[in-house]
Amino acid sequence: DDALATTAEAAAFTGFAVVTLKAWRRDRTGPAFVRVEGYPRYRMGDLRAFTSGRCGARTPSNLTAQNAETSTA
Repeated sequence: DDALATTAEAAAFTGFAVVTLKAWRRDRTGPAFVRVEGYPRYRMGDLRAFTSGRCGARTPSNLTAQNAETSTA
């Protein structure tokens, strides 16, 4: 599930609007994403997890844990 999707592809897959995904990136909520050459990309596994209500979402409650993992890696 490491295949990457553009914002438009992620919107089509999840049913959320492109502007919603953009707002979630800005607010640091919604499905996790990575940047590839400066462009946001979503891992398909993260999109599946987010839409099924499991992990993969960045919420205020787990941002601290994710940031701690990144800084120690």
